[in-house]
Amino acid sequence: MSENNNNDLELLRALYDFNATDPKTLSFKHDDLFVNLEKNIGSRKWWKVVSKDGQVGFIPCNYVSSQEESAEDVLNFIDVCCIALQNSGGSSGKLLSELQAKRKRVTGACDSFESSNPRAPPEGAPSLPNNELKSASSHSLSTDMNEEQKAEAAYELVQQVRQKTGLKHELSCVAVRVVLEGMRQLPFDMVSAPVVSVAGSLISFLDAAHEMPDSVLDNTHDAFRLRVVLEELATAKDDDQQRSWMLHEDEQTLKDYLSELQSILRDADSKVCIRVLERMQWEGVEVLLQFYQMECRWSVREFLLRALSGLCALHTTPRVIMLSSVLPMELARDMMSNPNDLARLVDSANLLTMIFSTGQPMPVTHLEHMGAAFVEFLHSNVEQPPECDVADQIPDVFLRLLVAINLQFEDGSDNVLLYVLSKCSVAQSFTEKVLLMFNREDDPVAQYCSSSAKIHSIVKLFLDLFSNATTAQLFYTNDVKVLLDIISRQLADLSPGDERRGQHLELCRRVVRESDYTEHNHRKEDLVRSLQHILTEENDDSRADQQLVRKIFDEFPHIFAAAPDN
Repeated sequence: MSENNNNDLELLRALYDFNATDPKTLSFKHDDLFVNLEKNIGSRKWWKVVSKDGQVGFIPCNYVSSQEESAEDVLNFIDVCCIALQNSGGSSGKLLSELQAKRKRVTGACDSFESSNPRAPPEGAPSLPNNELKSASSHSLSTDMNEEQKAEAAYELVQQVRQKTGLKHELSCVAVRVVLEGMRQLPFDMVSAPVVSVAGSLISFLDAAHEMPDSVLDNTHDAFRLRVVLEELATAKDDDQQRSWMLHEDEQTLKDYLSELQSILRDADSKVCIRVLERMQWEGVEVLLQFYQMECRWSVREFLLRALSGLCALHTTPRVIMLSSVLPMELARDMMSNPNDLARLVDSANLLTMIFSTGQPMPVTHLEHMGAAFVEFLHSNVEQPPECDVADQIPDVFLRLLVAINLQFEDGSDNVLLYVLSKCSVAQSFTEKVLLMFNREDDPVAQYCSSSAKIHSIVKLFLDLFSNATTAQLFYTNDVKVLLDIISRQLADLSPGDERRGQHLELCRRVVRESDYTEHNHRKEDLVRSLQHILTEENDDSRADQQLVRKIFDEFPHIFAAAPDN
């Protein structure tokens, strides 16, 4: 064997740890291996190398030693380097060619070894000679699977981990990714190049979140259990005799099914749950709604509430179905009948918040149980929570529900919340909390709304509150000043075309109109400066805002006339 061939069978092994301080150099640990890319090793103190992770850089020659390895180990290491380079996505064509040239030399020197142990070329690497391609093709695991099969294999791995461990779908993805990444980091003599290639492919499909065929979703363990649970609950609901006799022997069984249902809705892949429910035409929602009406035991109703909440968190359709049902009335009546049952109040209010987050108007028949009396009940508990609420949960939970209820009213004349607040002399806790949310730009119902929500729920609430002087007067002068600070900041920061700017302009107009603004003229100069700047904008996105600015100047010339014109 020639000297050149001997060099080709050598790898560099680190003698010590090294921490790189220059971006062109590599850090490494003791015993790390490298392929030497340096051609004039005798005259240089720093050698250009590539690591098994596909990193290319320089290392100090006195920190490594050249060691001759078996041809199999060298070939395997080169394959791992090639795969890592490909997965890195960088511009590595020239380097891959160098590594393949080295691989070819090693292969040519070891024909006897190669004939008994054919190797698979790294996926996507420069083409090998025909005889090598022929022997490698039967062993390349990564090319035996098409793109769809790889995606399904990755997904099924995640499902197996979830089934065996009980982890949430997202955490199961993390677990699979960690294991696959660990396989790629194993020493090259412990794992074959094709396995490393497959691991890399599966990771890429996990990251890409491919859409799975319905057949794959239908065959998951979660889909099977969800179908079983819904069928069992439907059977229990249809057992009229058992319901009328009020037998309690079934209670634990029902609670177990409902608990499993809640767990699946919370932890499984949402696509699996939606697929099962859509295939059943959302009959599962109707089953639970009917079950809730028929079931009088709170110990079971509590589990039903949480399962219904899980459905609402999953998709918009269950919320729309529930809004049109008698459930909202049942929940409102139950809350008002049990004002000191903290768990019942919180669970019921949270579910109602999800239902009303759609912004769709509730049926007129609901107002009998969800009109002024119910809204007044909610508001009074925001101002003065029940004694059982030692952790002060109720004010925030009920406020979130009030904000969600307000979404359905487009016309202030029939807005029940405004009607109730107009009858209040004090709403200090309510106003303080909503002002804090407005300042932080928090939308308490955003997590339930679709991305196409018309308006920020708190912005809408303030627009409604300042639509008349009665509810506007609930805010103290200092509150109004804070509100104007926020509006001034937003008008200065928001860009043309941002619909939030138009909303804040309209709010500014209403605050000036309905509050005692002339008593303090707070932020007057800043407001006019922002308004005049909007008028100077020349792009089409500013047209609607400019019209609103002109209306503000026309409506309040006695307020803004003396403002500086700069």
